[in-house]
Amino acid sequence: MDFLKPYLDKQIAIDIPGDSRHTGILVDVGSDFLVIWEDSKYLYVPTPHVRHLALHSKLESGTSSLQPPSNNYHASISYASTLAHAKGLFCDIYLAEHHTISGYITNIQTDYFIFFSLNKTMLIPFSRLKWISPYDNHANPYSLDHVQLAPQRGEATWAPTFGAQLHAQEGNLISMNEGLNTHQIGLLLAFENNMLELVTANETKHYYHLQHVINICLV
Repeated sequence: MDFLKPYLDKQIAIDIPGDSRHTGILVDVGSDFLVIWEDSKYLYVPTPHVRHLALHSKLESGTSSLQPPSNNYHASISYASTLAHAKGLFCDIYLAEHHTISGYITNIQTDYFIFFSLNKTMLIPFSRLKWISPYDNHANPYSLDHVQLAPQRGEATWAPTFGAQLHAQEGNLISMNEGLNTHQIGLLLAFENNMLELVTANETKHYYHLQHVINICLV
């Protein structure tokens, strides 16, 4: 996207559906990601979720005017490189409904990634990630040591695609859209033709199309 390169190192404002406006310095432009420096943190935003972007000529209240560290600029960013860069770092991610989830990317598959957040393991399709902001290596979220927060290394294996992993979860309890207003807990009976069949505690069956699944939390 060469037409955005004149905005590099300039203050911009971007609108992301379902989220508040973000203002910061445009640090890098990739084929499918933008990087902005906002409030002393890097924000990686997939371009399909950018509803509007414009030059922001003046700083709003609460917007950091600090320049990003010159030695941390990113080159040739892509979806794959962005997630790989964030893997193993404590991150904030935004999916929907003004709700930020914090934790670690532990695995990256073909079209989804595994996210560990406060003892919960989530499966998140790439298309649902609206932005990600990795913390600095030396950060101590919640004033806790990295060892206390990070997931324990295990022997879990993951299917290459999100659909295949849903098939693997058939017969198990899941929480769909964990942390969001639309969350639903139940037993995944089947996944077929992009539809999930879920039975809840009162034995009522519910059906959901894959297009409306934002995350799956393993129970």
